[in-house]
Amino acid sequence: MKLALCQLDSRWEDPQFNLGAFGEAVDRYVAERGAPDLLVFPECFNTAYTFNLDFAEPASGGPTLETMVRKAEDAGCAIAGSAIVEEDGRYFNRCYFVTENGEIHSYDKRHAFSYSGEDKVISCGSGRTVLNYRGWNIALTVCYDLRFPVWMRNEGNSYDLMLTVASWPASRSIFATRMAASRAIENLCYMAFSNRTGSDPHCRYDGRSNVWDFGGEPVGKEMETAGFDFVEAEIKKGLLDAYREGFPIWKDNDKFKIEL
Repeated sequence: MKLALCQLDSRWEDPQFNLGAFGEAVDRYVAERGAPDLLVFPECFNTAYTFNLDFAEPASGGPTLETMVRKAEDAGCAIAGSAIVEEDGRYFNRCYFVTENGEIHSYDKRHAFSYSGEDKVISCGSGRTVLNYRGWNIALTVCYDLRFPVWMRNEGNSYDLMLTVASWPASRSIFATRMAASRAIENLCYMAFSNRTGSDPHCRYDGRSNVWDFGGEPVGKEMETAGFDFVEAEIKKGLLDAYREGFPIWKDNDKFKIEL
């Protein structure tokens, strides 16, 4: 599976500009590099990391989701990224995963980042999402979830690839890369961490997106494509399956139940 992580520099509270940039990034990447299997964009790529609920979109039929669905069809691949949405009077930081066939999967960020005040505005999700795409079982997470290994625990090899879309500031980005490698090792999976670049009124972002294999080794390659910063990686299911079979430590995992 070929992954392309776009380290988009989202403009603060400007969804019209950001969705335009998102569309250009998809088009230019596919034109220059061909369609990957999956394009991944950062957390809140449409607005940047803001809790201004004036920019929240309806859970279905909003412009961000509609644009993602249209561009996935155009590109012939899946696209993932998160946005703030409203549903039944509550607001969620929702990661969408849309396919070229119009299938829509979603995951609501489980851990609100109280340090930034996210918990005062955003409701936490109550369930995990693992989907199957092109023969891969893929789990979705959002940014701060990365700090909670129990929540991300891979019971029974239920997923092969973990996606984390993020707006992780440069001041702490080294922590994110270390934790991403650890999550890959302890869960015997590939781990894709897709972060933004640029700045907003509160933070600076330096990307550091990458994909780690099941041994914690980074396998991504950073490149610029028509003015957009991408990280490319090729991951192989056969290598993962062989490693799990040859070193089956997953069979010794502790059994537990998370109380929501």
